Amino acid sequence: MENDFSIPVGWVLDRSGNAPAMVGPEGDLTIWFVEREHSANVEEVARAAWKTIDPAFDSKVIQQASMPADGNWEELYQILYQVPAKESRIELAVVRKMGSRAFVNLVRGSTAAVSRRGAQLTEVIK
Repeated sequence: MENDFSIPVGWVLDRSGNAPAMVGPEGDLTIWFVEREHSANVEEVARAAWKTIDPAFDSKVIQQASMPADGNWEELYQILYQVPAKESRIELAVVRKMGSRAFVNLVRGSTAAVSRRGAQLTEVIK
């Protein structure tokens, strides 16, 4: 499947880690792109993707929602993780399934960055 999109102005594509990532202009918002085999348990798929980029990841799920799949996607989920309020940040996984593959976008950023860059974030992970 081909997915064409433009990198928003000021964002940086980073291929130095275990998965490609886009980093926001202020450096306080990152979106990773992870592809994995999928299983019946979407939380396990998302957790395995997080462990790819952060082996110490241990945040707890506070909300999981199945969303209407669009385009060629068979299933679409959004998972929100619990982060201590004092950290003022968001951890989120968007999992899309197609065939035997799961395409996972992991989002980690300050609450302010997600608010400030929400439209760009939505464009990148749609």
